[in-house]
Amino acid sequence: MNTRLITLLLLASTSVMAEDLDPVDKETLVDIYEYCADINDTNVNDEKIMLTCINEELSTLSYQTFTSLSDVKKMIGMTGA
Repeated sequence: MNTRLITLLLLASTSVMAEDLDPVDKETLVDIYEYCADINDTNVNDEKIMLTCINEELSTLSYQTFTSLSDVKKMIGMTGA
């Protein structure tokens, strides 16, 4: 019983925390994108690797994350996104 209650409380607090995160500004997102492109030089065309890197950096900085790399590219104004 206590385990279920604790699990529910953790899920509820995680949901609240996710909603409280601010969206990242364009300049910061461009910096993060360029950083991830630099460290993933050989895998820059691998969308999953790039998105994971970007989202990890955003999470570290307490920003909302993205669900797709095309959303990231749209926000930073990259053509062909």
